Amino acid sequence: MLQKLKALWAKPVPVSIEDQKFDQIMGIAKSIAKKSPGALRELVRALLLPLQAEHMVAVAEQVQHDAPAEIRYWDFFFRIENSSDYYLRSTPREVLTLGRDVLLPTVWNRSRYFNALALIGTGKSLGPWSQDEDNHSVSLLLPWRIGFVNGGNHSITAGILMSEGEVVASEVFDMTALLQRVRCDGKTYRDIDTNRVLGEVTDARRAAVFEIGRLMLNAGLTADSAAVNSPL
Repeated sequence: MLQKLKALWAKPVPVSIEDQKFDQIMGIAKSIAKKSPGALRELVRALLLPLQAEHMVAVAEQVQHDAPAEIRYWDFFFRIENSSDYYLRSTPREVLTLGRDVLLPTVWNRSRYFNALALIGTGKSLGPWSQDEDNHSVSLLLPWRIGFVNGGNHSITAGILMSEGEVVASEVFDMTALLQRVRCDGKTYRDIDTNRVLGEVTDARRAAVFEIGRLMLNAGLTADSAAVNSPL
C-alpha cells in the first residue's frame, strides 16, 4: 500500500487546459516583448477580439435581454477595490478608433441592434458614424488601452463593425500602480508583497492580458506612452 501511495505522489499534477493556455500565451508575449514591445498591444487585441465578438453577436442569437452580462472594468480581471484611486483627473484627450482599438460593448436590445446596424454608417440612412457625447460613454484602462463601453453600446457596435469613427474616452484609469502591486500566475491574482490571493483566474486570456500589462510596464510602455498606438 505504501509503495502505491509513493507512486501516486511521484506522478506530476495534471496541468489544466486553462493553465496551458496561459503559459502558451505568456511564452509568445515574452518573446514579443524582447523583439518588439509595442506589438504587445496587437497581442492584447487578438486575445480580446473573441470576447468583443461574442458580446456583439449574442443578442442576434438569443432572445431579448438574454445577452451576456455587461463587461465592467472594475472586475474584468478580479474585483478591484477603490478603483477611483487609479482615476486620471487631469489627462490629455484619449481618442479610441472604432474597429482598431479594443472596445468592449454589450448589446442587449434586438430592435436597437437592428436599427444601429441597418441605419448607422457611410451609405446608410443616418449617415457616417459620429460620437454623441450625451450617449456614448467609454472607460479607458491604461496601459492596455482597453475601452469599456458604458453607454451607446448598440451604436458603438455599429461603428466597430463598420470600422468607422472615433470616440473620446469619458474617463481614463492608469492601472500602473495596480500592476506594480499585483501579479498573476494563471491560477490566482496575488498581492506581490503579502502573497495574499486577491482573486481566482476564471479566464486564461484575461489573466494573460493582465500579465502582458506588467510586461508593457517593464518595457517602458507606461500610461504616458499609451497614446502612441502601433498601427495594425
